[in-house]
Amino acid sequence: MKKLNLKSFIAGVLATILVISMVTTVLATQSSQAITATYRDIKITVNGQEISPKDANGNVVEPFIFNGTTYLPVRAVAESVGYDVNWDGDTNTVILDKKAVVEEDVEQEIEKETEEDVKEEVEETVSIILPASFYESIAEEDVINSALEDETIVKNDDGSYTFTMPLSTWEKALIEQQESVKNAITEMIADESSSFKDIKYNEAMTEFDFYVDQEKFEKSFIDAFSLTTIYFGAYFYQIFTGVPLDEMKVTFDLINNDTKEVFKTVVYPDALQ
Repeated sequence: MKKLNLKSFIAGVLATILVISMVTTVLATQSSQAITATYRDIKITVNGQEISPKDANGNVVEPFIFNGTTYLPVRAVAESVGYDVNWDGDTNTVILDKKAVVEEDVEQEIEKETEEDVKEEVEETVSIILPASFYESIAEEDVINSALEDETIVKNDDGSYTFTMPLSTWEKALIEQQESVKNAITEMIADESSSFKDIKYNEAMTEFDFYVDQEKFEKSFIDAFSLTTIYFGAYFYQIFTGVPLDEMKVTFDLINNDTKEVFKTVVYPDALQ
């Protein structure tokens, strides 16, 4: 990020400006000289913005060319970049003073941009731990190499792996996991051959109520297996939300859709043992 240097800019501009009285007569040590100036409707832009040069009284002053040099009105140019302009008639001196407010504004803008840059460079990260059981048949090297571009993966002493990622990546993954569970539930209910009539769950994905055709459910291996699919989706969601592995639990209540009574409760991961 480049820092605005008004002094360098003014030095470059004023190098081509002849201090004159805004008329076509050039004054020099109590003498005058008539000149022939060329006007070409010369325009002036400062930082991409066109300015209309005016004198102290607000009258438009047009730049001109004399002997191959372009002369600009010093007041208009200096004030456009944050300088006060004064005239000392006793010494025939143009006095330029930098406005303090401009310097303060520039410093504040630089400070703001610096804070934004630091915030971008030091983005908050999130770490999640996946149990060793997930990787029993996978080589450590393969797990490490599976890391995404903005992820780091470290193997822990107990065989589990810690995944560290930017907060933005974690938020995206969390939303994707929510949608995955939601889509699976939608498909289960929409399947006319299944026993599922409705499925409700809490925000933490720790409790699920399955409203089913009880007789049909008890005869369907596929519907019973579908519970496991929902469990793993909820399990991964809890991992992403930071629930410790030894505290993860998902409870399924199977409810007769006609009587609204719970006829079976399944608690994971206990049901898998």
